Amino acid sequence: MTNNIDECKDLQTLFEIWKNKAPRTVKGFEINHKDNVFISDGIVNPLVWNKQKPRILFVLKEAYSNNNDGDWSLTDWVASGECLNYKIWRRIALWTYGVLHTTSQSICQYNTQKSEEDLKYILQRIAILNIKKSNGKSESDNDELEAYAYEDMLEIKKEFMLIDPDLVICGNCFRTLDNIVFGLDNDNEKNENWYYYKEIFGKERLFLDFYHPGNHWPDLLNYYGLMGIYQQALINKR
Repeated sequence: MTNNIDECKDLQTLFEIWKNKAPRTVKGFEINHKDNVFISDGIVNPLVWNKQKPRILFVLKEAYSNNNDGDWSLTDWVASGECLNYKIWRRIALWTYGVLHTTSQSICQYNTQKSEEDLKYILQRIAILNIKKSNGKSESDNDELEAYAYEDMLEIKKEFMLIDPDLVICGNCFRTLDNIVFGLDNDNEKNENWYYYKEIFGKERLFLDFYHPGNHWPDLLNYYGLMGIYQQALINKR
């Protein structure tokens, strides 16, 4: 197995390197993947992912669990449909369906009547990247998250490159991804529409700077807020 991140050609190899990094203290926080539960993520279903447009990546802060059995795969858990017992993943499924069926001319109507099988299939069509891969908590500490982003910058960039998304929905972590991981720090580009077209790794990608899907605002407001941002981004590109 190579220890060179640049030579990684698949996510599994990258995660093995990532998990076995030597612990370090960054900005007062211990970054230690080796001695904590490591939660891998990535593309839920590569066969579906490689055939669809746009390819939708959700960038979130961290995963957590009370799992004492060791490392586990978030994408396997999402693919199984077990995640639908949690409101956050039902919301992500409905957001995904809405984005896939929204155009510059019309917004896909909000629909909560989809079956469990429908929602499970929709979740096969996404990828997930958590900035913090281990020692996750139910409530994120932004300073700690930034320390992880800084220390794991090369690994996060490589994971992003291997996933190769067209559309990136950031769950209250856009600034961390933009400023720390990619080092763009384009504060002068802030706009009121919450979307950004950025060229990353030689390809233009659309970033939506939105709330975390676990937020406490009503589902209906979340849905149409996100769809409105996405539609405005599409209109801007017509």
